[in-house]
Amino acid sequence: MKEGITFRAILIGVISIVLLCFITTITDIKYSVGFGAYYFLPGAIISLIIITTLVNWLMRFFKNKMSDQESMLVYVMMIVTIGLPSVGMIMYFLPTMAAPLYYGTPENNWAQIIVKHIPPWLMPSDPNPNTPINEAVEYFFTGLPKGVAVPWASWTKPFLAFLVFSAVLYFIYFCLAIILRKQWVENERLSFPLVQFPEEIVKDSENNVIAPFFKNKLMWLGFAIPFLIHSYNIITAFVPSLSKIQLTFISLNFLFTEPPWTAMKELYVSIFFSVIGFSFLLPLEVSFSLWFFFLLNAKVQYALGSALGLNPAPGGQFMQFEQFGAYIVMIAMSIYYARKHLKDVVKTVFSRGKEDGLTNKIAFFGLISGVILITYMLSKVGVNPVYGLFTVLIFIVIIVILSRIVAEGGLYYVQQNFMPSGIISSVAGTSGLSPQTITMGGLFNWVYVMDLRVHPLPFINDGLKIAHDLKINRKKILVVMAGAILLGFIVSFTSFLFISYKYGGNNMSMGEGGWWTYNGGPTSVYTGLQNDLQTPKPATPLQFGVFSALGGLGIIIIMFMRQRFGWWPFHPVGYLMGFCSDYGPMWRLWFSVFLGWLIKASAVTYLGGSIYKKLRPIFLGFIVSEVFLAFIIAVLQMVLSREIYSFFP
Repeated sequence: MKEGITFRAILIGVISIVLLCFITTITDIKYSVGFGAYYFLPGAIISLIIITTLVNWLMRFFKNKMSDQESMLVYVMMIVTIGLPSVGMIMYFLPTMAAPLYYGTPENNWAQIIVKHIPPWLMPSDPNPNTPINEAVEYFFTGLPKGVAVPWASWTKPFLAFLVFSAVLYFIYFCLAIILRKQWVENERLSFPLVQFPEEIVKDSENNVIAPFFKNKLMWLGFAIPFLIHSYNIITAFVPSLSKIQLTFISLNFLFTEPPWTAMKELYVSIFFSVIGFSFLLPLEVSFSLWFFFLLNAKVQYALGSALGLNPAPGGQFMQFEQFGAYIVMIAMSIYYARKHLKDVVKTVFSRGKEDGLTNKIAFFGLISGVILITYMLSKVGVNPVYGLFTVLIFIVIIVILSRIVAEGGLYYVQQNFMPSGIISSVAGTSGLSPQTITMGGLFNWVYVMDLRVHPLPFINDGLKIAHDLKINRKKILVVMAGAILLGFIVSFTSFLFISYKYGGNNMSMGEGGWWTYNGGPTSVYTGLQNDLQTPKPATPLQFGVFSALGGLGIIIIMFMRQRFGWWPFHPVGYLMGFCSDYGPMWRLWFSVFLGWLIKASAVTYLGGSIYKKLRPIFLGFIVSEVFLAFIIAVLQMVLSREIYSFFP
């Protein structure tokens, strides 16, 4: 059997990375399409569909079609890179480093309050010091005048610093993925719903002119439903006299008119067909828990908090503390349940001749060394080493838990509700922290931790799961993924700067992506840093301890009951995701998850398991349809240079 690591597969992957990283920069930032903004990447999926249909149709004339393994290798190369130019860091790093120089004024005095605590080599240098403005910064936001070249040299030092720091973090991610792989893939056999879909597309495609997936009539039935609805809504963008079918953000606030229930306001229902499709693939206990705990933890608890006089604001601190406590207990219990596997890892590290011994040794010592090195690098830019170490450790807890949620819960949009900086300041306060620690620690939290919609660890885990399922050499695919990520960084950096200087960040406000990238996001982080530097936060250890303990207790009860009673309907993934702020993942997705659960539960209960399995292609069709439409909309918006329609959360 072929292992899939072939020159042509890597070549196609390289070409795909270059094209998609450039296109994603435009679609996600200028037009807010969402090609690379979630763990379910429409850009990568549409490329996979093209490979299994058009490319393989052409290759059949040479009697040398792409194998399933080759197609999935290309897909893996894309998923670990396509998010980089979007919310996968580049989108946050570059504008953030330019923003204080552009938005700083004598009135806000950012130059003296904030900028002096940031190393100059992290910000773009002035290519022409004789002018009254920093042209590299000014033109980044306003666009280049005619005849002026992109000031690449001004960004060389910031990019190299960012690349080196990110490389160490990515090394930590790879080490974590290697250590987690056997436990999650082989021992616990997590379902990896986001892997099931692409594997279904390529299944047996090399032995058929058209992949069997695309011959299924029920799949096309499912495809047609969202296609017709969204197509009509696209038409309304060109025919203003037609009314659009509202699918998203339908308010339920009219239900909550009296206190304390008014604290539950900002409750909406939205229909995302791809979310319904993925929810149909989930175990019923997972999908049920996702929507149930959102309503309980993030809405009913608001009302209870309001009645008790606690902070009722969405995403209030008590919610953050509860989620943090749940994360910590979940990590501790996961380590306990994986103790045999972890003992085996340690044994192979200190033994000779064991299978995976070298890989585990690199991962084990690499993880420890990586944490130490990142802490040291943070200290070199002024962050207190103890603060830096706890920041990194909390960050690792977050990404491991979110990766578990993606692997088990199948959600393509996940985020946590707390930040390491917020947890540390709640425990110890900020009055004893240096301005450099507050500033640079805050920027690390903003660039790397704040928005984890496309964090690389779940994608690396998906790559190793695909390698396991399709019998692709695991060590080789790790090397291929690492090379793809390096290429993705270079292409994403280049394309982001090119687009920014060509159009000007201020001119890319057609959608939410452009406004948030160049204005809303950067100004909010520096305004927050200004407040933190001028008004120290007091420690609140009692409040932190009580609510963290409550959050952790919830996980203990759920895990205890799951281990002992088969009828127990709750799953920890739903509980962990339930602590969601307004505008967060479950706030957007809960109703679509509910619909997926309701349809599946009804099918299993009233039609039987065999009928449920036959209905599965319909819901896969939902996903394919929205992928295809995202591609069509992206093309239309780039050609017409106008916002048309968006349906992703």
